[in-house]
Amino acid sequence: MAAIFAGEGLIFLGFGSLFLFSAVVSDFIVPSLALENTTIGEAFRRFFTLVRNEVGQFSVYVLLKIGLGIAGYMAQAIIFYELVEIQCICGSLLRMGGSCGVKSVRISRFASVYGAFGALWKAVSCAPAIFRHTGA
Repeated sequence: MAAIFAGEGLIFLGFGSLFLFSAVVSDFIVPSLALENTTIGEAFRRFFTLVRNEVGQFSVYVLLKIGLGIAGYMAQAIIFYELVEIQCICGSLLRMGGSCGVKSVRISRFASVYGAFGALWKAVSCAPAIFRHTGA
């Protein structure tokens, strides 16, 4: 189990580094290329000069990028999981309505698939947390 979490950490580190590199390039390198018509070498030279001269401000920029990236990911994940939960509830209610007298077979089948997909996704997304707490 430790290997799985180590692998997840490496993947997170890799994508985080890629995100940070992309942010630095789009915020510092590309404007110099587009607005001042400089070469790539000159744009990188200006960037490294800026980093050497303004270490503190660049560190704050990097920390804010990382913090806001994590916060944005968490907000997106919370919204997505809540939507899946709503999907499970709606699917279950539609299924109960179908079995309590609603005579439409189409609604009943749709509700079964809709609710089952939502429940399956919820189970898959919660599995790492369950295994983490049980020690399995």
